[in-house]
Amino acid sequence: MKKIVLLLLFLSSLSVPVGAEELPSLYRGGRPLGMGNAFTAVSNDAHAIFYNPAGIPSRRSFSVLNPLFEVSEGSIDFVKDLKNLQGGSSNDAADFLSGRIGEHYHLASQLFPYLLRPSFQMGILARVNMDMEARNPVFPEVSTNVYYDAGLVIGAAHDFGRGLSSGAAIKYIRREGVVRKYTANDIVNNDFDPLDDLESASDFAIDLGGLAHLSEWTTAGSKIRRWDPTFGLVVQNITDLDFKTVGVMPMQVNAGIAIHPAFWSVPATIALDVKDIGKSVGPDDDMGKRTDFGMELQFKRWLSSVRLGVHQGYFSAGMTARLWILNVDIATYAEELGVTFRQRENRRTVVQLSGGF
Repeated sequence: MKKIVLLLLFLSSLSVPVGAEELPSLYRGGRPLGMGNAFTAVSNDAHAIFYNPAGIPSRRSFSVLNPLFEVSEGSIDFVKDLKNLQGGSSNDAADFLSGRIGEHYHLASQLFPYLLRPSFQMGILARVNMDMEARNPVFPEVSTNVYYDAGLVIGAAHDFGRGLSSGAAIKYIRREGVVRKYTANDIVNNDFDPLDDLESASDFAIDLGGLAHLSEWTTAGSKIRRWDPTFGLVVQNITDLDFKTVGVMPMQVNAGIAIHPAFWSVPATIALDVKDIGKSVGPDDDMGKRTDFGMELQFKRWLSSVRLGVHQGYFSAGMTARLWILNVDIATYAEELGVTFRQRENRRTVVQLSGGF
């Protein structure tokens, strides 16, 4: 079944640059991405188990599928054109790739059904991620990174009082993927099947996080108390998520701070994150790529939230529309593919549906 899913999704998008420098992530949510992915100190919904388990909510709910879809500009058309090259001329394939050297194409989809009980969450993650980039103008080739993740995530949080809470999450993930470069001759070959190169590996890792609501340490009625400044710290991927030849997510430390003012009686959240403080992820040490900022305005009607942010130096925005028991999150953000701040932008659109009881 996994191979069928991989094949169908591969045929609707071939994938990534080995040379690209996108920082790896296991999961991203539509709401955090709309506010620049600055969520370490916010973490107050079902996304918390991946961002900071100390924020796992103290309520009961469940979500059946929680699907997310993500695409960068031109990706679907590129894949359709690439499929049409099979069985054709290698010269035509080389010309096609030559005209797109350096262009990056990204597609992803994921499901995360979960069960939430007071300060406890358990869910199943299934994610397909595909990136592709045409490279080498002399001998054009497609650098491809396609993988399918499936696994179990379990997390719990504990409130110590006085605004302090901590949490932990353990995740066991199996990855099947293809990380290869394919030439024009490979693409036009009628026997070409990337799944022949499929490799797999499994691993587990632990996240530990904490939240401190500083308002609990201030006097009643002070402005600081009304704004509820919150500090968050999380250590992700303890022991590393190492999938051998199909990717690795090293341990990293993220820190964030958030405040919760109100504008004209509209509740707001303003957050700042610094990811991978120790610079253990990726070959670069650029802090601009690791800094996120965002804000969210919360309303009570069908348009429940509007968000703005800056992710890795690029503008992001999002909104949530509430339709009875269904929430629709829409976001746009850009990922940095270069090794320095604001070097190579890859803009993406995200739609996530969430609902349950």
